[in-house]
Amino acid sequence: MLRCFLNTLLFLCLGYASLWGQQKQFHSFHNYTQKDGLSSYNITKIRQDKFGFFWIATQDGLNCFDGRKFRVFNKVAQPLLAIKGNNVTDLVEDTLHNRLYLAAFSGGLSCINTLTQTTLQDRALQQANVFLSKKWIRCLALSGNTLWIGLYEGICSLDLQTGEFSPPDKLAWKGIPTDTLRVKRITTCGNRVVICCDGYGLIVLDPKSGKPVNTLPASMLNFYDDPVALEFWNGEPGKGDTLYLATNWGLRLMHFKGLQPTIENPIGNSITDKETVFACTPDAAGNLWITNKQGLYRLTKGKGSYTLIQDVNNTENTWGSIIYVLFNDKRNNIWAGSEEGLSYVSCHINPFEKYYRSSISPTRIQHAFALYMEGKDSLLCGASNGLYQVNLAERSIQRIDSNSAYYLIGALPDNQILISNNQGIFIRNQEGLVPASTVYPALKPLQHIQMNTLCSYSDSLVVLSSLFNNGLYVWNCKSGQIRSFSRRQKNLLLDDETVTSLFMDKQKNLFVISTSTIFRFNPVTGENKVYHIPDKGVLMDMCETSHHYWLAIYGAGLVRVNKDFTGLRIFSEKEGLCNNGVNKVFAYKDNMILVTSNNGLSTLDIPSLRFRNYAQSDGLHSNAFEQSSGFQTGNFIYAGGINGFTRINPAGFTNDTIPPQIRISGIQIHTPGSTKDTTHLQMQSLKIPSDVLQTSIFFSALHFSNPDKISFAYKIDELQKDWIDIGHQNNINLIGLAPGTYSLFVKAMNEDGAMSSLSVPLKLIYLPKWYQTLLFKISILLIAGGILLGFFQYRIFQLRQQQQIRKDIASDLHDDIGSTLNTVKIYAHLAKSGDQVNLLQQMEESVSQAITGLRDLLWVLDEKDDSVAGLLERIKKMTSPVTIAHQIALHCSTNEAIGGRILSKKEKRNLLLIAKEAVNNAIKYADCTMLEIRFMEVNNKLTLQIRDNGKGFDLNDRSDTGYGLRNMQDRATQIGYQLKLNTAPGNGVEVWVMKNR
Repeated sequence: MLRCFLNTLLFLCLGYASLWGQQKQFHSFHNYTQKDGLSSYNITKIRQDKFGFFWIATQDGLNCFDGRKFRVFNKVAQPLLAIKGNNVTDLVEDTLHNRLYLAAFSGGLSCINTLTQTTLQDRALQQANVFLSKKWIRCLALSGNTLWIGLYEGICSLDLQTGEFSPPDKLAWKGIPTDTLRVKRITTCGNRVVICCDGYGLIVLDPKSGKPVNTLPASMLNFYDDPVALEFWNGEPGKGDTLYLATNWGLRLMHFKGLQPTIENPIGNSITDKETVFACTPDAAGNLWITNKQGLYRLTKGKGSYTLIQDVNNTENTWGSIIYVLFNDKRNNIWAGSEEGLSYVSCHINPFEKYYRSSISPTRIQHAFALYMEGKDSLLCGASNGLYQVNLAERSIQRIDSNSAYYLIGALPDNQILISNNQGIFIRNQEGLVPASTVYPALKPLQHIQMNTLCSYSDSLVVLSSLFNNGLYVWNCKSGQIRSFSRRQKNLLLDDETVTSLFMDKQKNLFVISTSTIFRFNPVTGENKVYHIPDKGVLMDMCETSHHYWLAIYGAGLVRVNKDFTGLRIFSEKEGLCNNGVNKVFAYKDNMILVTSNNGLSTLDIPSLRFRNYAQSDGLHSNAFEQSSGFQTGNFIYAGGINGFTRINPAGFTNDTIPPQIRISGIQIHTPGSTKDTTHLQMQSLKIPSDVLQTSIFFSALHFSNPDKISFAYKIDELQKDWIDIGHQNNINLIGLAPGTYSLFVKAMNEDGAMSSLSVPLKLIYLPKWYQTLLFKISILLIAGGILLGFFQYRIFQLRQQQQIRKDIASDLHDDIGSTLNTVKIYAHLAKSGDQVNLLQQMEESVSQAITGLRDLLWVLDEKDDSVAGLLERIKKMTSPVTIAHQIALHCSTNEAIGGRILSKKEKRNLLLIAKEAVNNAIKYADCTMLEIRFMEVNNKLTLQIRDNGKGFDLNDRSDTGYGLRNMQDRATQIGYQLKLNTAPGNGVEVWVMKNR
């Protein structure tokens, strides 16, 4: 009794509300909260900049939104995202200079560059912030170069060009208490600035002079002598010179005609007359959207009716009573900001309306197995936890029975409703559910059989199939005759005695669908024709278009066949189907096929054979549909599964022809020591440092309806000519690119194929490493050329040295050995006629000298003794026999540091000859008893010293300096040495041969 009373009371209330023109519409709202990255649930302002990005002001920071992610600005953020305060009360955009000005409670003003999406240190704000840093800034408005600032006590202005700030006392308008005005909203309407002051009224300013031209006291807005003081909530420009004002006295419309503006009530109903209106905004069709304590309403253009808009995802609508901000975006979506987060709803027809939870009770449909329309707005739903009656218009759900799971609901020819659950079959009448056998005694044999399909073939024949492999039954509800068809009866060769569904086409052909076989079945005669479908999966359902049948095959996908079941073509996930686990298929107007599956809903556009997929996020009850839960009636399709069912309006499937607006929203350059973030929406080129490890480029496709379904592709002309499809991924990572300039093209496509691309490609200039620069390469070439030239010059030098050595050898052979041999020749000639003994002795001495000279020459050419120690050893070997013969003590020495030093052939030869000459001179002329020969370093220079203790001579007497000394001097000069002679009569002789460097 109590339930009946409550239901009656509800319908009376709804009927009373309808007298005032109120209707209800349920829309699928997209909701964003802190879980999605929003900085705060409490929204204070919503704006969309000229580039398409949304800016959402909250009580805990500002958010930039591109449809996928929120970029948060607050007081403690990094410098590029830091603003003056967290409680952002208002914001305005300067589209000409790409700037966004925002006000923070007890923080002051901040400026953001909308191109780089970073804070900007604007000098024009500095003077103003000295005054405003501790003030309650409630609102902002921009008119030309003047920024108007509304305070809780007064109004200020700031010239953004000069930085001149005018506090309330400086404005001092005559007759207006500027210091005490409680400014709630400032808005622009046409070329006017309108200041909304709580308790006071309206002030209209001339934007050029910045002075009042009109004042409208609060009394002009008080149509009903409301004793409560005026309070403004919002001001929104309308069409032409009109301004909507949301106040605690209701909605008011301000007209600017002539010199004196007028105020009127735009609608004239209980919703807008007296109740507080928090926010309002007109849409593209001219309808007005408003919010009050009851929720969100749409006032229809030109009519006095209004519609209560409710969220189908939240039937309790708790968020709807506290919407303080409304905004109509560029694509005619309505955005709502409340104390529960951010939401938006499209003004377009939503093809989906889900039913899961009752609007008047906690009743919920857990799992919908069977659906049937029993009246205009009344639907029966058989579920896993009972039988439900659903009022589609009011979205109320009432459980009729909770004792069983219900799998079949269908109409009989006499309009009785047959229902089957796990206890058998029943008839629904005014008394509730009664066993079918009590109404139709002929059904007693079938009373406890659970059925899964029903088809009324004619006004008397009903075809039923059972759920548990019992075949098919044909029942004549007038005569009561029941015939059974099955493999056991050998009259219908069903697969495993299973019937998955029944289908009757437009020509009244009845098809019985078994696991892998379709039978065209005549229930009158029992005749059937078999169509075997290749073993692709389990046959579930079928539908019909003009030229084809369409089959749902679980595991394979959607299958199209000709009317004679030839020409089979399979559409699976590869072709774009959301899932191969399909359940039901429906045809709509011969140009669209709808397919339910285990993972969403797919629609196939028949002319283009292009799929479009939908999921729970698009408004479906869930992604999972049940095997037999679905039917089509009129312009709607009903299909259910987990968490209720969805009413599908195929007319709402419209192609989105507006391509998503694409932007390069960020570039990250990763180097060994850091990561650099760069944002500039109109960036055309960027230099990448030479030590880059990875370059990450992020895109924003400003499409807020289904941002996760936007697909992207890119190409780099210098690397490939074909587009690279990256699916729904909105970024690319570039690694290992060689130095050079690369042109990056990006395009984005929505789910209907509308595509946009960057208007100007992004030039990525990869700088070379130091060893990849042109200067380095030229230097390498120069160095290589220098080395080759040096090697060539060295080779020439070596050849010249070899040539010189050959010349020296030739000279030595000619001068020394040649002359000696010539002397031998003369002696031999003289020996024929003279003193032979004496001449032979002289010949022997000459030959010995020639042999010694030749040995010296061969020793010079030998590379084994090119060291200083080798030279000293040769000098010692050459000198020892002579010194011994003349009883002269010989001392030869050097040290290990210089003993291994390598000498050139020229050095080796000339030093040997100098030593030989010096030794010969000492033996012949010095009368010495001691001769010392040693190599040493003097001032880091190689030095040869030859010293004797002989009689010496006077250097000043030039007659003692003969040819041998000059010869030693010349030889020393040839090899870059300096020869010095130290001697004096009675002091012996010291010969110093010192290398110049």
